Amino acid sequence: MAINPMPVSLDEAYHILKEHTLIPFAGGTDLMVQKRSWSETLPKTEVPFLFLSKIAELTYIREEDSLLAIGAMTTLEAILDYPKTPQILKAMIKEMASPGIRHQATLAGNIGNASPAGDALLCLVLLDAQVVLGSLDCERVIPVDQYIIGPRKTVRKAEEIIIEIRIPLDGVPGMFLRKVGTRKSDAISKLSIGSLYWLQNDRIVDFRLAFGAVGPTIIRDREIEKSICQIPKKDILHHLPTIKHQVSEWIRPIDDQRSTQTYRKETALALLDALINEIHNI
Repeated sequence: MAINPMPVSLDEAYHILKEHTLIPFAGGTDLMVQKRSWSETLPKTEVPFLFLSKIAELTYIREEDSLLAIGAMTTLEAILDYPKTPQILKAMIKEMASPGIRHQATLAGNIGNASPAGDALLCLVLLDAQVVLGSLDCERVIPVDQYIIGPRKTVRKAEEIIIEIRIPLDGVPGMFLRKVGTRKSDAISKLSIGSLYWLQNDRIVDFRLAFGAVGPTIIRDREIEKSICQIPKKDILHHLPTIKHQVSEWIRPIDDQRSTQTYRKETALALLDALINEIHNI
């Protein structure tokens, strides 16, 4: 076997992973940052890579039974250009990377990286997206928010590869998306907030809310979401203090090199305030 094999089919990749421990390598835009070394030296890794770029069957985007099915090697740029890609995901892709990176990076890589600051992860969790894992023995379908269990930690087994991401196509909801970073775009998030909401007869009939970089994973609390559903739009400001208190108890930001716990918490609550006011003023 080559030190860093480059299979040309899924079957070949599955057989390699059955016999060897390797790191699946998609676009590499996250992985190369993690493994970087000194200038003009090779990246440092204790485990060899399994390069997936030659597996043509992993590059596609198509609609299947009210789902958007995205192959693991489909680039962010291709997803951005696809007409049926949910608008919230398109908006985040535009902010999360430069055009050069978007032509190389993949959703599968962003998921596999499992960072609580992962920009696409916020949108995928809101969209109830699923990850399809494949191996020589079977395929598994797991919701994105259950696939990632901590910073850089997932439920993927050593012999498995992410082969597809599935996104339900749930109509055209209202959306709110804010990313706070050092720059307007192409920067790692200090924190992020996203929401999808459906209104019917001026009443909130479905509501989803998630935060990034304020906990060990993307944070979404379905109990808070349920409490907001069925509230008349005109009354939502009356519930704002309760909602902010619940979220304040729920998020757990930390201090790190990009920001502070206090800044993250105060900014998250200020953006939540902006979201609720936006819904009220529609």
